[in-house]
Amino acid sequence: MIDRPKEQDQIDMVLWDLQPRFSQRLVGIPFQDLKSLVHATFSVEEAIARGLWIDIDPSPDSKGKKLFGFCSRTGEVDTISYQHQRPAYHSPYRPYAQRPTRQFTPLSMTLTKAFEKFKDIGVIVPLVPRPLPHPIPPHFLLHEHCLYHQIQGHDTERCATLYHAI
Repeated sequence: MIDRPKEQDQIDMVLWDLQPRFSQRLVGIPFQDLKSLVHATFSVEEAIARGLWIDIDPSPDSKGKKLFGFCSRTGEVDTISYQHQRPAYHSPYRPYAQRPTRQFTPLSMTLTKAFEKFKDIGVIVPLVPRPLPHPIPPHFLLHEHCLYHQIQGHDTERCATLYHAI
C-alpha cells in the first residue's frame, strides 16, 4: 500500500503548482476536497476558453493540455500528474543607457516671450495648476514661478516641458 499525503496536503501541492492564470482565480477558495478543486480548475479553463475571462497570462505550453490527470465517469480523480513548469524568462541585466541630450532649434526670443506669443495666438495653453508636491523635493525652487505650469518650482526659462511643447 502506498502512503499518500493527506488530502489537504494534496490540495496545497496542486494549488502551489498551478499556472498563474489558474491560481489567480482559485487562491483564497477553501476547497473541501481534491475533487472540488479539480472541477473548479476545469471551470476556470472552460471560462477562459469561452472568453468569459480574459487569459491575462497565456502559457505557451498550455494549448490543449490538461493540468491534472483525468476524471473517471463517476467524477472521482483517478490520477494527478505533475507537469514541470518552465522557469520564468529573465532578460539579461542591461545597465541604464543615458539618452542623448535633445537639441532644440535656437529661438530668436526668450522662452517666456515665445510662450506668451504662442499663448496669445492659441497654439499653447497653460497647463492646469497642480498642488505643490509634499514633501517639497530638494531641487524645487519656491522663489521661481513657471508660467506654463502655473506653479512654483522652476523658472519658465528653464522649463523642459515647455521646450518640448514648442
